[in-house]
Amino acid sequence: MRMSAALDGHEVHSLDERMTLLNIVETPPALTFQTEDRPAAPGAAVTAVHTGPRLVTLVLCVRERDPVRRQRLTDALTQWAQGRSLRLSTRPGRVLSVRCVNLPAISALGWTEEVRLAFAAMECPYWRSEQASRLAFTSAAWSGSLTAEGTAPCPVEAELTPAEDTVSCVSLAVGDTAAVLTGLDLQAGQTLRLSVEDGCLLSMTVDRNNGVLENLLSVLAPASDDLLMAAPGENAVLFSADAPVRVRLSARGCWL
Repeated sequence: MRMSAALDGHEVHSLDERMTLLNIVETPPALTFQTEDRPAAPGAAVTAVHTGPRLVTLVLCVRERDPVRRQRLTDALTQWAQGRSLRLSTRPGRVLSVRCVNLPAISALGWTEEVRLAFAAMECPYWRSEQASRLAFTSAAWSGSLTAEGTAPCPVEAELTPAEDTVSCVSLAVGDTAAVLTGLDLQAGQTLRLSVEDGCLLSMTVDRNNGVLENLLSVLAPASDDLLMAAPGENAVLFSADAPVRVRLSARGCWL
């Protein structure tokens, strides 16, 4: 099978027929552990786990003897490397949000030398499914399940739209995580969106039918989790509100 790599939908071999992808090297995220003593409890400690970036290196061959034309190919490759969404033939159906951390270095005379491009996934070091698992229902009290792909927990995004009456209170639990919203004043036709930014930050906005998005993070109860997360496999979903709501959930699987 011919290997291929694409950034923002553009294949590297489409830049020029003289470029050939020879190899794809993946380095998984490294876990580091930091332990700190708890002064209030002598002898006790707290350990934090930090996930490092995921690295992907593309090894290419540029078959061009002329130094001037090789430099032009280098410029084209450098521009291509500014893309952010990486897709590989070795990871079908998955996408990785990356930054280029090592631009190509091409020798003017060594036209047979390999060229390496390195990319790092920092904010969210996981491959994510291009297609999301989805769940939809309309109710004021509902229970069911959402199945998530992958090998690691993935964020769950939600859209909540009152079916008829104004909604003030909502409770939504997915797996071991929950979000409790109070004081919403969400009216019929308005949609509250719980979305994820950079794989780790919660955004909660509503359009009050005036074209302006209103940030509603202030209605999130302190006891709520930072994100709704679904573990790989089947996750229990519990929903309740003070009026019927049309609910749409989606989860794009995360892969280590």
